[in-house]
Amino acid sequence: VIQLDKMSSFEVAVSIMGAFIATLCASFFSYSILEIDGATLILASTGASAMLVFGLPQSPASQPWNLVGGHLVSAFVGVSCHFLLSNEVLASSLAIPLAMLAMHGLRCMHPPGGATAVTCIVGGPAVYE
Repeated sequence: VIQLDKMSSFEVAVSIMGAFIATLCASFFSYSILEIDGATLILASTGASAMLVFGLPQSPASQPWNLVGGHLVSAFVGVSCHFLLSNEVLASSLAIPLAMLAMHGLRCMHPPGGATAVTCIVGGPAVYE
């Protein structure tokens, strides 16, 4: 069980700064360098990951394999659903449970991966290509 009241004021401050810096970097790369139209969708998933990683660093979902593996698996599932299913609603509806199944199988459960899977479908060509 994660005990949130065990975080010191210093740890809370560091976690808040970490979340700010990570989100700032993700925003910069999404908007400036990649010039992705669906950047706001990508940032939703990134924001959820930042909340987990910096706000609950001891959580199993915040560990490196879960963070990286969860997003990669979910992106693969989302892009696959986009290309295999012509109906965007059906593809989006299947992407999350299929990503969840894959993350369970690979032991890399990271809940923001669900947003990553859907973003790969609704984010437009700049995302799924």
